[in-house]
Amino acid sequence: MLAELPKFVVSGSRPDPDDGVQVIRENAVHQVAELVGAETRDVVLLAGGRLVGDLLRAGLLTEIVLIVGTVLIGAGRPLLEGLDAQTELELLEAQAYPPTTTWLHYRLR
Repeated sequence: MLAELPKFVVSGSRPDPDDGVQVIRENAVHQVAELVGAETRDVVLLAGGRLVGDLLRAGLLTEIVLIVGTVLIGAGRPLLEGLDAQTELELLEAQAYPPTTTWLHYRLR
C-alpha cells in the first residue's frame, strides 16, 4: 500500500533522493498543511516528536500512533516537544509485540 503513495521527507540536510521522494526543507508545518488540504484521502506522516508537536499545535493531526520500545533512561527529550496545553487522546487500539514493543493508536479529542 505504501509503495504507491506519494512520499515526502522533512529534512534540512538530506540530499534530494532519486526515488521520487520529495524533500521538504523549510516551513514544514505550512507545507504539510498544504498537503493535507490538497489530498482527497488520508495523509500518513512518520515524524519525530518536534514535528508532531508543531503539527498538533497547528491542528493538523486527527490521530496519532505511538510505537513504543521499552527502554529505561534517566533523562531525555520530551516525547512531543513544544506542546503548551494538555492534549486529550482517546485510545483506539493497543497491540503488544513482545518482548519490548507496543503499538498505541489514539484519536485526538
